[in-house]
Amino acid sequence: MILFSFSQVSELEFPSSSFSVSSLCHPPTYVNKVLLGSAQGRMQLWNLRTLKKVHSFKGWPEGGGVACLEAAPAAVDVVAIGLKVNSKNVLCVKAFPIFSLVFISN
Repeated sequence: MILFSFSQVSELEFPSSSFSVSSLCHPPTYVNKVLLGSAQGRMQLWNLRTLKKVHSFKGWPEGGGVACLEAAPAAVDVVAIGLKVNSKNVLCVKAFPIFSLVFISN
């Protein structure tokens, strides 16, 4: 993954067998941080200024991977996580640091 800013160009490398980035989200209140979702179902929070991993989330390895991430526009620290489970998308709402989950399936 190559990251661009006005002052620097940086590159983060992930082993594709253990963390293949499938989605990216910048929660609005998280300065210099992005949440990465993987095809393996795990997630990581990274500080882009320091290029250091802030936190790893176990995620849902049995869920078929993270398909999409979207920050909630009106709620602080809430991210919607779309999973690919048996060809269906499941929406999970994850609140940091409480980690409460709400599952909505179609």
